[in-house]
Amino acid sequence: MDLGIEEILTLLGRFLVSNSPLTDLVFKNMGVTDDVSKGIGIKKMIQVKGEGNTEAESKETHVNLILNKSTNKVSFVEVGEEFVNVIFSFLTLPLGSLIKLQTKKSFLECVDNLYQSAENLSLDNFKSEECKNILISPKLAPFFGYTGSMLEMDEIAPRESSCRGCYVCCWRNDNTGCSVSECAHGVKQAYFRLLNPKSPEGSTEIGGGYAKGKFLVTTDLCVSQLSASSSIQIIKNQDISLSDLVMKRATFGEIQALDLLRSAVTSKTPIDDVLNTHQKVARGNRRSNTWALHKLPSQSKRKVIQNHNLDLSVTYFTMEKVTVNFLVGKVKQRVVLVEADSNFVDILFSLCDFPLGTIVRLLNKQSYSGCLDKLYESIENLNVQNFQAKACKIMLLFPQSAAADG
Repeated sequence: MDLGIEEILTLLGRFLVSNSPLTDLVFKNMGVTDDVSKGIGIKKMIQVKGEGNTEAESKETHVNLILNKSTNKVSFVEVGEEFVNVIFSFLTLPLGSLIKLQTKKSFLECVDNLYQSAENLSLDNFKSEECKNILISPKLAPFFGYTGSMLEMDEIAPRESSCRGCYVCCWRNDNTGCSVSECAHGVKQAYFRLLNPKSPEGSTEIGGGYAKGKFLVTTDLCVSQLSASSSIQIIKNQDISLSDLVMKRATFGEIQALDLLRSAVTSKTPIDDVLNTHQKVARGNRRSNTWALHKLPSQSKRKVIQNHNLDLSVTYFTMEKVTVNFLVGKVKQRVVLVEADSNFVDILFSLCDFPLGTIVRLLNKQSYSGCLDKLYESIENLNVQNFQAKACKIMLLFPQSAAADG
């Protein structure tokens, strides 16, 4: 079987919704598997709340839950930028970080298995020790972390460069190596540091958040600016009476952030699952049992997205087709094993380095992974004034992998 870009994108999508992505690819099974449809009950996800280190509560904020009294479920929440920074940052996390953050159990079984395989393989099976570390210890690309993050993710330090001479002499000299024979101003060496794109002041320091202001977030992670009109629209869309709404204050800290990350990937109502303490029964996975074939991006190499006067140019990756041999069980019609060269394994491992936002974008917001598609679309629809800097919106819609920076 020859694997090209369409097959790889389909495989990527199946990683998020199936425990047998290779079998799905070969037999074009685009339904959700029984194991995944039953899911891991939300109760199991929430049970860790009281078991962690009490220091995990050091970083916390408060949110206002707007509850539907009739159903006792969260309709939406009123939050500040601290909470929105957390959920926005989900899209910048590499797929492999779900396993790292969730102590090697992300509830995406095939991703867990792939991570475990990379961890167990000898260094002899990798081009370098750094290649293995990228897979088993994923990091954020430079400047993609933010100050006060509730998720324990390391960030690669921004690269620095130097020039033999002052900035003026370097700019006048077109030598790409900045090797000025003699600086006219007597400077022996100058250093260049990248500016933090999230910083409105143009700082070189890492950190800084993405969002600015106050927001409304529905239980399925649709984000909008806090306003009376937005509140009315949400209430109208949900067909709820104003008299049936009640406000409740809740605490959101590091433990809840991890729960919300996991629930955002596996559930259609993550905020209600995590923050609504009245809903303590195991409600199972919120995924639908009916699934459509992923709508793949067109074969054109470029696509321009226009949104709020912000022109974003996307270049899709290109690749040569890879030929693999599948050994298939005749009775159960399942792929037993695959015979392939290192190119196919490179493709599989590289999927773990894809940021979640990149996966959503490549699958045209049809990833069917919890509520990530709606979260991504919310960022597209938000005005640039809702971000700390114009670049913040671009960084979230087009998150960079740490490996690409290295």
